[in-house]
Amino acid sequence: LPIGMEHFTVSTNGEFSDIEELIDFIDVLPEYDNALYCHKKMKTNEETSIEALNAILPVLEALDEWNVESIHTALFDLIAKLEVKNGWLLWPLRTAVSGKPVTAGGGVELCAILGKEEAIARIKKGIEKLENAKPGLYQCPYGFASYLFPIEEDTHIFTCLRVEGEYNSKVLVYILLLY
Repeated sequence: LPIGMEHFTVSTNGEFSDIEELIDFIDVLPEYDNALYCHKKMKTNEETSIEALNAILPVLEALDEWNVESIHTALFDLIAKLEVKNGWLLWPLRTAVSGKPVTAGGGVELCAILGKEEAIARIKKGIEKLENAKPGLYQCPYGFASYLFPIEEDTHIFTCLRVEGEYNSKVLVYILLLY
């Protein structure tokens, strides 16, 4: 099976029944919420995603060869250099290039499919989207709450973890006072 095809379900008549919703982002990047960048298992939130995408961008822009192998090598070299977990870097990449919570294939494969120009444009759009988030409280489904607010010309993001179903605003305030 081609990359990612193992994720598709097959209907009784032998057709792929959910392929359209998993690949509709290829032609047009859908509008998506920044909460997609939050993933508890990958330890990502809006702030770490900006950091990851800003690290990814120059690495991919510098690639002369654009295929799964060269993209994979470049990104895994970056992961080693930054000493981070794979998901910390690759979850924001997949989110930026697809705008979807579930895709057939990961960020590396999606970049190869989209082509260099389109993948880089989508990464830049993801960075811009995260940097231009409006001030306020964002609650993502994976247990984090982030508060965005401007200080001078910068946007600052503070994150707290949901514990036993409740967001601990005292921890958030404490972080704000220490920062």
